[in-house]
Amino acid sequence: MSVSSLRAPRRLFLVFGAALLSALIAVPVLVPSDAVAAEKPRIPKKNQRGKRDFVLVAGGDVAYPRGWMDRLVDRMGPKMYDQVRKFAKDADLAFLNLESPYTDAEFKLKKEWQIATAPGRLDYVLEGGFNLFSLANNHMGDAGDQGIFDTLDLLEKKNSRANPLFWGGAVRNAKDLWKPEIFEVPGKDLKVVFFAFGYAKNPLVPTPSPSALEAVARHKKSGDIVIVSVHAGTEYKHVPDKAKTELYRRFIDAGADILLGHHPHVPQGVEVYKDGIIFHSLGNFSFASKTKRHHKTGAKLYSILPRIYVKDGKVDKVEIIPLYVNNGEPLKVGSEVLRPTDFQPQVVTGVFADTILGELKEWTLALPGISDRAKNAFEIKGDRAVIRVRGK
Repeated sequence: MSVSSLRAPRRLFLVFGAALLSALIAVPVLVPSDAVAAEKPRIPKKNQRGKRDFVLVAGGDVAYPRGWMDRLVDRMGPKMYDQVRKFAKDADLAFLNLESPYTDAEFKLKKEWQIATAPGRLDYVLEGGFNLFSLANNHMGDAGDQGIFDTLDLLEKKNSRANPLFWGGAVRNAKDLWKPEIFEVPGKDLKVVFFAFGYAKNPLVPTPSPSALEAVARHKKSGDIVIVSVHAGTEYKHVPDKAKTELYRRFIDAGADILLGHHPHVPQGVEVYKDGIIFHSLGNFSFASKTKRHHKTGAKLYSILPRIYVKDGKVDKVEIIPLYVNNGEPLKVGSEVLRPTDFQPQVVTGVFADTILGELKEWTLALPGISDRAKNAFEIKGDRAVIRVRGK
């Protein structure tokens, strides 16, 4: 057999292979629909957002009570925010509920749990990147009027043009009780109307009452978007009762676009309602406690950090970051174990994210009176949950 006859099949193979490769390159690759669904909808980075677009991140309850593990709290300091700081810094507004007054004043109320935070610890929160605060909760009045005044003084002192702070939910004079905080989102052509309501047993803190609903309705056109914070509900319960669920919907009916619920210490469902979004409970965020009270109800010390994208002055979509906030017990999923940290919200991934987001979806579907639209809006995509408020 000649050398040329041996080379002929090889040349034919090379020509055929090249043609086949060209054909494969020319044919579009079909991505399975489930792979497409796994892509997270993009929320633009801070420097890519329009003048009427912004991102709000929202955490739940924060407290570093005097006398509760002081050395641990101060040893951790701003490190408590290491895993979440980048999300707060990328947001235009970053919300937390300050669960206690920042004061050295003595306690005034007779109750089982009285808490107040040393004023210097507000710096830990601010270094975490947060700039929007609710003061309306059941502990804000624990040190009496003086505790409230000290907290307001401290926030005013820390506020600056370079690093503006915004807050609501406690006043110096009861005549201002139902007035919202109205402010422009830093660097944007958007004005926010912000209310915070809670039960503090103090006349300087507005309650989530009919007067609150009237105030929201009265001021809903005073800005471009209305954010309402409410501290209410039953502790360590993942599904709220019908009365609280309907109350939160009435705030949307009255004119709120975003409702941020907290107080149960654990997360509850997230609901699209009309053109708004309701977080029935955000859960604890950074709380200096190693409580086991949740064992009585079987509740889970999970938490969430939603990133709420407002586009052209309307709530567009939400990305939910799952957190583990149990300071004393590990999270076990099969053979995987996540160890607790001291008061540091842990951003979870993999099987831990699957577990927390899967249960959050169950709690969402269990909300009393939830619509089919709201049920279908909740999707889990990788290590995040995504909720579209304005359609596909």
